[in-house]
Amino acid sequence: MPTTPDWYWGRGQALPYSVIASYITAHEKYGYATIPIFMLAGDSVLIGDDPARLTFEMLGTFTDSVTKKPVANITRYTYGTDKERYVVTFTRHRDLSRSRTIEGLHGIKRAAAELLRFDGAYLRFSGEIRVEHYQGSEIVDQYATEDEIWELMYFGHARV
Repeated sequence: MPTTPDWYWGRGQALPYSVIASYITAHEKYGYATIPIFMLAGDSVLIGDDPARLTFEMLGTFTDSVTKKPVANITRYTYGTDKERYVVTFTRHRDLSRSRTIEGLHGIKRAAAELLRFDGAYLRFSGEIRVEHYQGSEIVDQYATEDEIWELMYFGHARV
């Protein structure tokens, strides 16, 4: 069964830092290409937005019992170089929403989705966002905040 795109998307503030982060995985027919979108600012000054300087990690992945989709407890965006880098970590503390997209369809739309074996899902999380600033191996500063929100969206079958 072909798999379809998914994305992690989040935004938040761990003052003085503001972050917008997304990591999109394209459809199978596009070779599961990844599309990172990232913006980090500190004290209202742009720190970085070049996807070529970004790496993304998913840690503590498990299968959600409602959606049957893989979900990461931690998503981490590392931006910069060995000399200077910023690590933005989203740590899931609780689920705000977990739903299969088909559950919101009714009548002929639902029948068509079932016939096509549509398997989309939407998950929303709350938890900590932490921003760490490194120069070389030394941490220069770090800030964190609780109760930020981010999401995971699947447009069909998960790639396993």
